[in-house]
Amino acid sequence: MRERAPKGGPYPHMTEIPVAAAVLVVCFAMIVVQEAVHGFHDCANAIAPAVCARALTPRFAIPLAAICNFLGVVIGGTAITFELIYLLPTGMVAGIDNRNEVVFLLALVATIVMWNLGTWWLGLPNATTHSYVGAILGTATAYASIYHTRAEGVVYWDQGAAIMTSLFLAPVIAFVIAAALTLVLRKLIAAPKTAGWEPDRPPWHIRSTLITGSAAVSFMHGSNDGQKSIALMMLVLIGIAPDEFGFDRHPGSAEIAGLHRAMVTISGIGERYGHVLEVAAYARTLKQSADVVTLLEQGPAITELPRSDQVRFRSAVLDVQRAVNAVITAGSDEGVLADADRHALREARKALDHYIEAVPLWVTLISALAFGLGGAIGYRRIVETIGAKIGRQPLNATQGTAAQVTAVACIALADAIAEPVSTTHVVSSGVAGSMVASGAGVRFGMARNIVVAWLATLPATMAIAYVLSLAAHRVLA
Repeated sequence: MRERAPKGGPYPHMTEIPVAAAVLVVCFAMIVVQEAVHGFHDCANAIAPAVCARALTPRFAIPLAAICNFLGVVIGGTAITFELIYLLPTGMVAGIDNRNEVVFLLALVATIVMWNLGTWWLGLPNATTHSYVGAILGTATAYASIYHTRAEGVVYWDQGAAIMTSLFLAPVIAFVIAAALTLVLRKLIAAPKTAGWEPDRPPWHIRSTLITGSAAVSFMHGSNDGQKSIALMMLVLIGIAPDEFGFDRHPGSAEIAGLHRAMVTISGIGERYGHVLEVAAYARTLKQSADVVTLLEQGPAITELPRSDQVRFRSAVLDVQRAVNAVITAGSDEGVLADADRHALREARKALDHYIEAVPLWVTLISALAFGLGGAIGYRRIVETIGAKIGRQPLNATQGTAAQVTAVACIALADAIAEPVSTTHVVSSGVAGSMVASGAGVRFGMARNIVVAWLATLPATMAIAYVLSLAAHRVLA
């Protein structure tokens, strides 16, 4: 069913290894620290234009960013949360229940924390999302290497490629939009006499736009970029207690009926397309996985099953999800999947997603608090970079407005298609675009450093996570 680390022998069940549970708790603490480091970067990015233009002081800007980030996660849903962790091997996503998988998670989290803390210390706006994707892909590759499995069966390159495409395109789009918007704003709005780091504040209408922009960027960050830490928190919690966090513990009768209908739909479509060459392999997997889920549903309540069966059930549901995605993609590309069947599969997948993707409110609250606290502690380095070091002149209110409106538009578009995007690079690229359009120009050295960090983060974190995973497995597993 799923590619898992070997059980038994020198690697007994996690409930028999207290150290593994302890390491998971340490991982959770490290993830909270990472979210604070995330706040160093992205809380600062959200408030930088307003703070630089003296529309807001940090004393008010940081709580505003933390509250809006929290609301963005709560209201925006968690589709992107699980989009990222589904890049990991199914064995880890289904439930980390042995010491081998624990050390992989430890290497993954350590990579993200080290990279983001290092770039913050250097004052470089860094894409936390890039570091998450790179660390996840590096960990998954190490997993395949250690267990001599084909990487194609463990590392989900197709999903990773789609995510990386959105991450690399977004800054380019932000640069162009911000430059165009700056030209429009310069025609429509008279620039204030003093801006940037000068003591006087811009006019009230520009100030209110900047404040609204900070709130909107923070909200959009929560609805997209702010969900990465929640993904890892849920991975740890599912490993500690799958019966508590791996499923919706209190599904209503309508939800249970919907889940059964989804299984019938998926199994029927899988059987129908099993002979179609282009999707036959995926369809057979879909049929088999759906049958396993149906079989398990006929037993006692999932939360009353032994831990190993709970993890097996969650693994079966994940296999169904991935098979559904594969059939939809391959069937659409080859033109063999009927529109009605495609729609039915998507609706069935939503029922599965809802059942295994529940995020407790307190997890969201911890993430938002850590993000806000991190912003309060470490905002200054990134704000100074955004406000005074990207352009040859300090950021003024018009440029800040263009950058913020651009960031809101880009993140909203990414939300609409459920793709992750880097708030950091969208904002910094927007600032660079506004500087170029206004004639202020950009500092070549700083622009070069930001671009290098942008291009290097993904391969560097992938390599670090790979090496750390191998080392941690050798020492701890």
